[in-house]
Amino acid sequence: MNKIVALLLFTLVIKSGFGQNTSSPQSSTKTFDLISDLFDLSGNTKIGSLSGNSVNMGSFTLSDLFNSFWNNANKQGANSFTVDSIIYHGDTTYIEISIYSLNEAELKTNRDKYPRNKIYVFGNIDKRKASKKITINDRKIELKPLEYISYQNQVDEETIVSIGGSRGATMRIIGKEGRQPLYLSASVSHNGISYSSSGTMSFNRGRVHPVDFNFGAFLVKVLPEKR
Repeated sequence: MNKIVALLLFTLVIKSGFGQNTSSPQSSTKTFDLISDLFDLSGNTKIGSLSGNSVNMGSFTLSDLFNSFWNNANKQGANSFTVDSIIYHGDTTYIEISIYSLNEAELKTNRDKYPRNKIYVFGNIDKRKASKKITINDRKIELKPLEYISYQNQVDEETIVSIGGSRGATMRIIGKEGRQPLYLSASVSHNGISYSSSGTMSFNRGRVHPVDFNFGAFLVKVLPEKR
C-alpha cells in the first residue's frame, strides 16, 4: 500500500521497494545526485520509487518537491536518483523518480558523465512571476517561468551572460578544461548541495543567482528548454 507523506497542494508518495522500516533513517548520507543517462546502472539495485507533484507557485514549487524527494530518499539510505516519469497536466507537474545508493567512486564517475563547460540559465520556478530578459553573448532571450536556456561554452572562451537589461547583472564566464556544468537563475536562489566548478567567473553589477548542482541538474531534466 502506498504511504502518503503529505497531501495539500503538494503530494509525495512512497511507492515501492522499501520494506517495513520506511520511516526510520538507514543512512546519514547528505547527497542526492541525478544519475546521468550515460551511467551504467546494470550493477546497482534500485532501492525504491518516489512520486510527487508541484503546482509551481508560492510554497509549492519544484524546489519544495525536490527537497522532499531528497529528504525522503536520504532516510532510505539513497544518495542518487533517476527521473522516470514527467507529466504536465494544466499548471501541475507530476514526477516519479527511482532512488539508488552509489558508492563514492560511482558518484564521481557519474559526475564525470555530465557535460563540461555547459551553462544553463533558468527562468522563475513560480509560474505567477514575470518573464526574464537575458542575453548570452549577442543572443537576446525572453525566459518565461518554468523554462531554461543552455549554452555550450568552450575551453578558454569567454561567455557573457546578462540578466535584466542595462540595469541588470552581467557575468563573464571563461571555460576551463574539465569544468562542471554551471547552473544560474535569472530570478531567485534555490536550495541544494553544491560541487565546486573549476571556471573563471566575474560579476559586473546586480545579482545572478547560482543554482546548486543537484537541483540544477534536476531542473534541466524536468523543465522544457527554450528553443
